[in-house]
Amino acid sequence: MKKATSFVIPSLSVLTVAVGPFAFGIMLPVIPIFIVWTCVAIFLFILYKKISIKPAMTALLIIFGNYYFHFRTNLWIDHIKKIKDKTIQMSGLVTDFTEATAQNKQSKYLITIHECSEQSLIGKKASLYIRGRHIPIMPGSIIICQALTIKDIPEKLRPYLMKDNIAISFYSSPKNIKRKAQKQDIVAYFYKVTTRLSHSIKINLSAESADLFQLLFLGNKKYELDNSLLSSFKYWGISHYVARSGMHLALLTLFWQYLFFLIPLPWIMRQLLLLFLTLFYFSFSWTSVSFLRAFYCFLSIKLHSIIKKRSEFLHILSLTTWAMLLYNPILIFFLDFQLSFGMTYTLAWFSSITKARTNLKTIAE
Repeated sequence: MKKATSFVIPSLSVLTVAVGPFAFGIMLPVIPIFIVWTCVAIFLFILYKKISIKPAMTALLIIFGNYYFHFRTNLWIDHIKKIKDKTIQMSGLVTDFTEATAQNKQSKYLITIHECSEQSLIGKKASLYIRGRHIPIMPGSIIICQALTIKDIPEKLRPYLMKDNIAISFYSSPKNIKRKAQKQDIVAYFYKVTTRLSHSIKINLSAESADLFQLLFLGNKKYELDNSLLSSFKYWGISHYVARSGMHLALLTLFWQYLFFLIPLPWIMRQLLLLFLTLFYFSFSWTSVSFLRAFYCFLSIKLHSIIKKRSEFLHILSLTTWAMLLYNPILIFFLDFQLSFGMTYTLAWFSSITKARTNLKTIAE
């Protein structure tokens, strides 16, 4: 009988191995063009001589990540420079609203632009700041904005706008803003229901319960805990518990899954019902990086299960990482992305090692 080794490196998919060089390339300064052409020439030479292409592929992935990030960033900056100092009129769907406070005297609206005199902005997101007192326009409504002058965005604020996929930021006064009557569509309906749900929770629950429910269950960061309660969380080192993460989605889906096992339904019906509930919950939630990671991983795992295909969590996590970085590569520079994906990769790696050792022991016996 052979003795199982104490340490086993699990097999990794090409997608999992490739995500490291791609992410590393994003974080590098612009790579000089002569290095790029040198790497391409070496790669072609290796292909011709049929030598191992792993080092060359690693270099090409680093270059691809580097140039993809800088291409996307320069595209966003060049667009801002092209349209700055223009005066425009636009209308769009209000998707979020932050009311003015004593500290911040400006109301903030997040808008998806439907119509605009500047054609390049149609379909993009904009943040609108309104100074002064006015009647709030709730999410799900159509807002009309006139005489908006596009200003250049300070360099230190650009990464935050790019992270949220916001194309432009405006400042206006209440006289230039009005609400437009519109036909009810499905997107506007979801935003209106979410706002009503949030308002209903605030009315029907105590202040502390409402804040905790908004933070933990809906992920609405506009609500903050009472200072005394927040101090208690900080004192015991558990303040991260009041920030909704992927763990909360995992616990919720596990709870639903346990309940469905008690219902005499076919297996496929239980899986589809679980998917429907998770999508419904996602539709009425405020998202974050960790929540999106858990949601996309859950969807991928469940779809693999429904079509009866084997799935490895490291591969699913790498697929999610690729999707999020290709959609918005600047995410990698923010701490929430680094902690969420870094910790998940670490746990998944050790889990894969444990699984590989168990399998090896089983074979050896």
